[in-house]
Amino acid sequence: MTPDIGEAYSYNSVLAVFNTNNDITNTTTGTDLFSVSIPANMLGTDKTIRAQMTGTFEANSGTPTMTFKVIYGTTTMFQDVSATLSASAVKGALEIILYLQAHNATNSQELGGAIRLGNRAAPAAGVGDIAVGGTGGSIQGAATEDSTTALNFKMTLSWSAANSTYHCIRRFGLVEVLRP
Repeated sequence: MTPDIGEAYSYNSVLAVFNTNNDITNTTTGTDLFSVSIPANMLGTDKTIRAQMTGTFEANSGTPTMTFKVIYGTTTMFQDVSATLSASAVKGALEIILYLQAHNATNSQELGGAIRLGNRAAPAAGVGDIAVGGTGGSIQGAATEDSTTALNFKMTLSWSAANSTYHCIRRFGLVEVLRP
């Protein structure tokens, strides 16, 4: 629906901004890439929360994997293991975008989004490689949590082995409520 000229627009409400690096390294324990409390009734029956993150990853030895998990309240909405990473001192770019949506009720939620691990090849500048595809893809999930109470929305990452040369660094994150 397109607003009439002069009609007020509603802007997104930012719930959290993460500007400091969060380096998940040398652990097999699930560690938060982000975690934010969604206030009671925020999702209602038709709202959407968007979480976006960018960062880097590297594995200078071995052949590890990363397990990503998305949780709303007590429900694991998505969990999967990455492709095996080869040993390389070159960093890869990480991009995550998640949508947590109320599905026409306060006790029905859907998750959509994507996790992308960029190819680890040295570009002319920066981190990443657009010439060769990386790994990752679209994700989906569901929950039946009571959103009339405050609930935590988070994403965790765990490494398959503890190693000080394995790093997944969230460099920026934003969580916001999308408004029509």
